[in-house]
Amino acid sequence: MVYSVGKVIREINSKKINHSYFLSGNDCFLQDFFIKNLFNKVSDNTQIRYLNLEEDNDQRIILDELSSLSLFSKKTIYVLRNFKKLSLKDKSFVVKYFDNPSLDNIIIFINDDFYSKNNFLDSISKKSIKIDVRTPFQNKIREWVEFYIKINHLNFDNQIIDEIINSYHDDISNIVNELEKISLFTNDTYV
Repeated sequence: MVYSVGKVIREINSKKINHSYFLSGNDCFLQDFFIKNLFNKVSDNTQIRYLNLEEDNDQRIILDELSSLSLFSKKTIYVLRNFKKLSLKDKSFVVKYFDNPSLDNIIIFINDDFYSKNNFLDSISKKSIKIDVRTPFQNKIREWVEFYIKINHLNFDNQIIDEIINSYHDDISNIVNELEKISLFTNDTYV
C-alpha cells in the first residue's frame, strides 16, 4: 500500500515510527519535508546521514553500519539515494537486514521514479512504509497547502491561499515559500 506524506506524518506525530520508509516520486520538497518531520519526532540525539550509493565510500559506510552492533545506543536516520547501484550480494544483504533490523537505525530509501520496478525495489518497498512523494495533482494542491498551514500553526485568509495557489499552480516549493514570506512579514498574525 502507498501512503500520502500527510498520513505518514500524522502517524509519526502519534509516535508510530517505523524502521524503514520508501519514498517514491521526484518532488524534492516533499522528500525533504518528510525527512525533516521524521527527524523532529525521533529524538534529540538523532543524526541524519545522507548517502549516495553511486559512491563506493557511501556503499561501504551503510553496509558497515548495518552489519555492526554498537555498544552505545545512538539513533541514526540514513537517507539513501541510488541504492539500485548496489551489487547483487549487497542488495541481498540489505533485504535480509530487514528480517532483524536495528532499533537504532531508520532507513529512508528515495526512488525518484515512481513507476520503476524490479525485484530489489519490490522487496525493500514491501518491508518499508511506502510514501508517494510525487508532486500532488492540481485537485490536491489546496488540501496539501491547508495541511501545511495547519501543522505549522499558520493563519491565512482563504482568498490569499487561493491567489498563491493560482499564481504557482502545482509548485509546492514556491507556494510554501510565499506562505512563509507572508507569515514573516506579518509576524504570523492572521492574514
